[in-house]
Amino acid sequence: MRNLYAHQQDLLEALRDPSCPQAGVVLAPPGAGIRTAILLHVAGVAPTSLVMVVTRTVAEAHQWAVRLADQGVAVRLLTGASDALELLESLDRPGDGAIVTTFSRLQRGPSRRALADVRPGLLIWDHPPASLSVQVNNQAQQVVALISPGHGQHWAQWAVLLTVDWEALHGRAHPPVHEVPFEVSRDELELRSEAGALLRDLGVEPSQRWSDSLPSLHARLLARATDASEHLSTQVWAVLDRIENEPPDDGRRDVLRRMLAGVASLSRPCLVVAPTPADAVYTADQLAGTASAPVPVIDATLSAAGRRSVLAGLAPGKCMVATPVVDDLWHELPIDCVLVLLPFPDGSGLPGRLMDAVADISGLDIIRLREVPSPPA
Repeated sequence: MRNLYAHQQDLLEALRDPSCPQAGVVLAPPGAGIRTAILLHVAGVAPTSLVMVVTRTVAEAHQWAVRLADQGVAVRLLTGASDALELLESLDRPGDGAIVTTFSRLQRGPSRRALADVRPGLLIWDHPPASLSVQVNNQAQQVVALISPGHGQHWAQWAVLLTVDWEALHGRAHPPVHEVPFEVSRDELELRSEAGALLRDLGVEPSQRWSDSLPSLHARLLARATDASEHLSTQVWAVLDRIENEPPDDGRRDVLRRMLAGVASLSRPCLVVAPTPADAVYTADQLAGTASAPVPVIDATLSAAGRRSVLAGLAPGKCMVATPVVDDLWHELPIDCVLVLLPFPDGSGLPGRLMDAVADISGLDIIRLREVPSPPA
């Protein structure tokens, strides 16, 4: 691991200081590298005391588990009922190592009962929801909450261990991020808006993690077509037909194909990250013609070992497509990799998680595609 930046070193020293408050918050923007310092602190605590890390999503929990294991920490990942049962059966034994779970597991279901009896020496809350109680009581000897700037008011009674702003990050060796725009036709934007409205009529609430691409909208509508009322069913199938007959997304396709050709000419590996499985399959089909071979897709249909095995085959000059299910594998990307991010919905959190995980990868370039409406005819 590279040397720490000044703000990371400051945080590590604050956490290791015997006078560190029992409960403290770290206010930092996405990509600040805060988890790098936290990982080093956990690696020092875990051999003699139990550590618990709580995250927003299962994907983030897996990412923490992998990075902790890389630090030599014994990890118990709790993301299901069977994990909770195993934890209950082991609570009479001395605790060390780390338990990694999610806030949903912490607050409900059988996991809640198991975790209620856990008293870790160190508790890490990675971007806790506002609904979480700020009262620590006897939950842990030390509690650290990682919070984005602008959300600190909920934690005003806690000590601030470190505040990081973008100015403090000036000069950090972030992988370069290149934004590449591509045009989307007005007809496609109108069709996407209509499909989204129809999903809401079907009772599907919008989500920050949605993709509003045509492949994703098509997949969501198709999954609900048979359950729709007769009136809505007619509209659903009409919109599905229009999506299937919509001309290809030439702007995005052309940009991707040019990128793939350039990456191949430079003998660099390329991973395209799509927001949903439907987007991933559609993109792989688009790229297959340029690559003159099938383009592998990494998604949730593969086991964790399978995902790692496929990613390990990302060779110079080759391309793969993945969904955010590879959240726990970002740090295993090959050197000199080109990472292409398709448009993601606001609130997905992917860019921040990604920037935090790839800081140590040599020669990485990140390209972020951005939609722009085509000019009026």
